[in-house]
Formats: sequence, structure tokens, C-alpha cells
Amino acid sequence: MSSAPYTGCKDVSTSSRCCEGRSEDELQTEMVDCNYFAEDIVRLYGNMHCCTSAAELTKMAILKLENNKEWQRIGGRLLVPIHDELLTEVPARYAEEGAKILSDSMCGAADFMPFPITCDVETTYRWYGMAYPCPYKKPNSIDTNDEDEIKWIQYHLRESEYLLPVLKDENGEKPRGDAAKGVNGVRTPEMESAIEDYIKSRHILKEDFIDTIDREVDIGG
Repeated sequence: MSSAPYTGCKDVSTSSRCCEGRSEDELQTEMVDCNYFAEDIVRLYGNMHCCTSAAELTKMAILKLENNKEWQRIGGRLLVPIHDELLTEVPARYAEEGAKILSDSMCGAADFMPFPITCDVETTYRWYGMAYPCPYKKPNSIDTNDEDEIKWIQYHLRESEYLLPVLKDENGEKPRGDAAKGVNGVRTPEMESAIEDYIKSRHILKEDFIDTIDREVDIGG
């Protein structure tokens, strides 16, 4: 590690001038603060190199993506770069193809490096939404007690911006995956309240809930 990050840090133990009229506790405190500052600078120094490298690779990935003929053919659009991520959109029917083109563009930006890199692509209806397509079984009735079908309902309620309670797992710990967003296959009063609100706000019958929320989430109404 280069010593450059330490420039400007004062070694109080060898400075006779700064020791005059100061207690040992004060000097010890300054020594601790100095060491903390040095460690923080080292972290920032290393992080700067990682972030600037990622920024350059992201710019190269944007050029590759925007000049990709297949990306243009399927109607892919770059919405905004976010740090070292690219937020894009494609027609739903091209979701799988678009994800591959995006991943290839991101990885291809680093093809000059002596080792390969990987890129994880998340496909959702909206940024930080649920994974697309819905992995759960569509129910025939709103009153289903099947766990997988309840998850389907919860998935669509989440995509309709309803907040559902997050229940601890069987070990009493915070859940992961979809369960961390309230998609757990358990009917709760909050879920029932969300269903009731959805039905009232859309002015639909109870028996029309499944098809209506499916259509609205999938194609927007």
C-alpha cells in the first residue's frame, strides 16, 4: 500500500512542540484520532480506485449496449445509469433476450482484463420490484388457502404498492427473498385489508379481483 494516503497525518509522539502543556490523555486521544483518520483515508483511497474503474467500465458498457443492433431491434432503452448499474427497459416479450444482451454488454466492457467478470441482471416490472415473471401459481379464487396461490396474490399486491407484513422464518429470524417483502404464503389481516381496498378503489366485484390485478400488473390496466 502506498504511503501517499498518510500525507498530512501528524505523528504526535515525535512532535515535541505539540506536547507542550498537554496531558497524556489528550495526546493519546489525538493519537487514536490520527490512526483512525489514516485508516479511513486508506479505505477511501482504495474505494476511489474501485469506483472510478467501475465508472469507466459502465461507460464502455453503455456504448456497447446502445450500439447493439439486437438491442435496437427489440426496442431496448437505457433509462439511467445508477452508480455501476444500468436501469433499462424492454417490451415484456423480449425480457429474456434483453437480459442477455444487457449482461453481455456489461461483461464485454471488461473483455480486455486478464480474468472474466460476471453481471447479474434482475428483471422486474419496476425498479426494486418483484422478479419477473411471477413464479407462483395463479389461483382460481380469491379465497384460496393454497400457499403458492396466496403468494401469487401477495406478489401482485406488492406490485400494486401495498405493504404487507414481514413475518419471521421458522428459526425466528428475518426472512430473505420474496418473504422479506411480505410474500410468504400466509394470509394476514393486512393482506385481507389490502384486497378489500383494491376491490373498492377499482370498483370491481370480489370475483373479478384475480383477473383485474393480473391484468393491471402485467400490462397496466
